Amino acid sequence: MGEKTKRKSKIAVIFLGLLGIVVLLGALATVKLRSGIELQRFALASVQAERIALRIDNGIIISMERLELPDRRAPFSVFRPDLLISRFNGWSHLFREIRISSIHYRGHVYTLLFRDNLITVSGDDFQLAGDVSYEDDAVLLNIANLEIKPYSAVLSGKASYYRESRNFVFKGRFAALGINGRVNISQHRDMIDAEIRTERFFDLAGALEQLPVDRDAVSWVRENITARDYLINNLHLGF
Repeated sequence: MGEKTKRKSKIAVIFLGLLGIVVLLGALATVKLRSGIELQRFALASVQAERIALRIDNGIIISMERLELPDRRAPFSVFRPDLLISRFNGWSHLFREIRISSIHYRGHVYTLLFRDNLITVSGDDFQLAGDVSYEDDAVLLNIANLEIKPYSAVLSGKASYYRESRNFVFKGRFAALGINGRVNISQHRDMIDAEIRTERFFDLAGALEQLPVDRDAVSWVRENITARDYLINNLHLGF
């Protein structure tokens, strides 16, 4: 009995010692994260990041100088937007701020700031400002302003992405090509449906000229369709 008691005492001492080491390491890691840690470079398959700073202050704060994302069409890539969205859905409550100075993707450069569920993304082809929320497996984005620069288009409304079905839905308003109206867009995998209703506008051919439409078709519209104004009650497009 004496030996068994001694053996149990030794196990208890070893266990308590290991527990103390774990607690100490955890405390040191917490102190280190509160003061901040930095990485000059990080790479995972085809995703590369440079000059990363991480610290904890009422939440996780991450800043990054440069992030390079692969083209989704590459044969192999760990960059899966649907997986990233679903994982961020589960982790988002841990983040207080994410700031990325330059994101390089498909020949474009963007900046991103996520702070307290408010997000802004700015690039050479579009600019986005809105707030993010979550519901079950859905990511909800309330878009205050989305500017698509090549077409001088501005949209606002509500977008939803559903992880399980990979469906994307947008409902809102738009102003583009001298036309104001409402638009509903839904995407399931590679299929896109759009429904457009407009307010009255005055230059149909002028609007078509700014789109990738055959020039002969634009000329035909200009020569053969004339009206004081135009109104699209329901235009359905599928891609």
